Amino acid sequence: MDGMASSRTDVPPPDPNQNDGYLVVLKPPPAFAAWKAESRQWHRDTEAVASYSVLLRTALPTADVLRYRGVQRYPVDRWWEGEASGVPGQNERARRRIYELYGPNPCLSWTQPPWFDPDLLSSLDVAREIAGLTDEPVDREVVRVTRGTVAATPDTLGFDVGYWGSDHFSPLADAMLLPRWHACPPEQLSSLEPWVRRLNQNMLFRTAVEATEYRRWYLVQPWAEDESEPEEFQVIRVDLAV
Repeated sequence: MDGMASSRTDVPPPDPNQNDGYLVVLKPPPAFAAWKAESRQWHRDTEAVASYSVLLRTALPTADVLRYRGVQRYPVDRWWEGEASGVPGQNERARRRIYELYGPNPCLSWTQPPWFDPDLLSSLDVAREIAGLTDEPVDREVVRVTRGTVAATPDTLGFDVGYWGSDHFSPLADAMLLPRWHACPPEQLSSLEPWVRRLNQNMLFRTAVEATEYRRWYLVQPWAEDESEPEEFQVIRVDLAV
């Protein structure tokens, strides 16, 4: 942006009590399309990915990727100063606007935990502005995310389990819907079926208690992603932004 400062000196240090805010994420169908594109980029054996997806859908027929409204949906992230100058990237206007509002990403020089999400937006008005600056606003929606609470609200879409920040990896989505890093072995897919039955119409857990139980179960599976620090996977309430 013209006149944008390259750095900010008035930005407060990361708040370890950052527990609530807004994310601009892809709607479920575009998120699925982005996951397929990501899979083609990361995995050379695309046939193996396609075959596993068939096995996953066969074993978990009610796990509908086109209804998942959790955190693993490619939130718009903050531009950072180390990126190549003058080379437009995806959602660059939106990403640069986050940088303009909040300054450099503190996670680039700040060690976690406590966990911090540099993509979290402080108000619904800001989130709507960022959504409008994305390349395809029609493909985006704003959700409110909260951690450290067990209470649902009338606007709650459900409870996810995932990173608070980073790439918003979700052990729920990774295991049952959109595998990225640690797919469940085909011979053990049936172990996920009881958890799928607990998901609501948004492919999220109905309560924080159920999400907590899944997190506890997931962490002892030999095929699962490990926590690098205790509590790296958090229970996250996802609300419709109104």
